[in-house]
Parts: sequence; structure tokens; C-alpha cells
Amino acid sequence: MNKETQFAVFSLLVAAGIAAIPAKAATNGAGNVFLTVNLSFNGMAQTNETGLGRMRLSTQDVIAAIGQDTTNVFASDARLLLKFPVGQNAGPSFVIRSIVNRTNVVDFDVPSTMLWLIQIGYPVASIRAGSSGIMTATQVGIWELEFQSSRGNFDVQGYTIAMLDNRGNFGKTLADIGPRTVSARVAGTGCDAKENSTVLQGTILLNGRKVVEVNP
Repeated sequence: MNKETQFAVFSLLVAAGIAAIPAKAATNGAGNVFLTVNLSFNGMAQTNETGLGRMRLSTQDVIAAIGQDTTNVFASDARLLLKFPVGQNAGPSFVIRSIVNRTNVVDFDVPSTMLWLIQIGYPVASIRAGSSGIMTATQVGIWELEFQSSRGNFDVQGYTIAMLDNRGNFGKTLADIGPRTVSARVAGTGCDAKENSTVLQGTILLNGRKVVEVNP
């Protein structure tokens, strides 16, 4: 399964089970849900045959590595975002968002060969449909995040809780549910810039949801 297929499957799994729930079709629309990605990992690296060294890894480290490998210089306040299409024939992807000259928003599409997210197996979920067409859901599953760069790589996965709904902007509803917050406690392996083996643990938090409406 290639990464494009994995992304499509991920979207289908997140939306699984809600198609039969009625909503107000007149207000349903397509959009992109953006969530700020916060990574906080720590662990141990094999520094030599007999020694270990402590290490930490953050979102800014990942942004810096992506910048180096793509010949981009991102500002210190650049953010890593998950872009989750709703009501579109597309899967989630990552972007790095920078603010240029205080008002100009510039998004850089992170290559899917560098950073990707998949859902392992099938999640369990509870779903509620309100009379106003608002749908909310709580989903529990196993998410896996992988990163590849010249400055290191990692492959982590773990227990993930996602809160989802189909709220749009200004009282509108989206064509499908999308994540509002995601919290995962993960562990895995990787290597550092010197190709030392590493073992990591930590958290992945996604929040600060923004919805941008698009034409279907």
C-alpha cells in the first residue's frame, strides 16, 4: 500500500459509520480542517557500542529538518499543521505555515515521502447526531506517525483519542466530520543525524482547529 492509498484509507476510517446520519444538506460544504501539530518526544540514543545518551525531539526539530532537506528556511515561529480535507476526494497531509510580512500566510506542502500519518486497524467510536445537523464523535484507535530526513528519522505509534465534529464556520456544517482535537501517547524507534539508533516515547497533540471552506 503506497502513501497516497494509506492517506485515503485513513480518511475513510475516520469517517466510518457516519454516512447514515442525517444532516441539513443545504448547509453542508467542503472544507479543509487545519490542526496545529505539537510533538514532544524523549528517549535514548546508542552513542557508541557501550554508551547511551539522552535525547529530545520537538516539532521545531522536525520543521528544521524538513527545511534543510527541501532547501527552505522557515521562521522560528513557523507551525506544522495537519491538513484534513472534508467533503473532498483527498487524504490528510502536512503543511508548514509561515506568516510573511505580518499578514501574508504561506503554506509549504510537506512531501508525503518525509512525513506521513496512518491509522492502524479499525478504530472504535461513539457518534451523536443533533437535531440541528451537528454531528460529534469520539474515536479511539492506534495512529502511526513516520518521519524521514537526512537529520534523522522516527516511526512511532500509540493509543490515540480523537474528538471530531462537522462544525463549519458561522453556523454552517461540513459535509463530513473532521478532527477537532487529537491526543496520542506513542513510542517507537528511529535514528539521529549521526545514524545512531534511538528509542523514543512521548506525545502527539493536535489542536487549534481552523476550517477553511473550499469549492467542491
